[in-house]
Amino acid sequence: MAIYGSALLFGLSHLGNVGWNGETFEATIAQVIGVMGSGFLWAVLYLYSGKLWIPMIFHFLTDYLANLQSGWNSAGWQFNGWATDYISEVLMVLVPLAVTVWMMYGKRRDVLEENADRLMNLPVEFNRY
Repeated sequence: MAIYGSALLFGLSHLGNVGWNGETFEATIAQVIGVMGSGFLWAVLYLYSGKLWIPMIFHFLTDYLANLQSGWNSAGWQFNGWATDYISEVLMVLVPLAVTVWMMYGKRRDVLEENADRLMNLPVEFNRY
């Protein structure tokens, strides 16, 4: 729940980009959906590593590369309603979603839960095992 809730909040925090550098409402909704997929990855990376600076570095690198491609206008997403726009939106959410689901099984899940308990300062007796 923490991963998907934080990813949703991360995506919604980008709603303020409406009108920024001419970004349309449709493009902003596409951005919210797209960065929600990134939020899945950042949250899993944070819980798996237990370190906030690691997803922060990846977020910086993602924004930096996006800005290099867009001419320093990463808020200026485009969405024209083409099939490729919809396909890229689906891929930006489904691929990270698949990674998060994969991370929630086996030893990976144990690491996620141990780090989550440690980050929330929960005593050992509160473990879900």
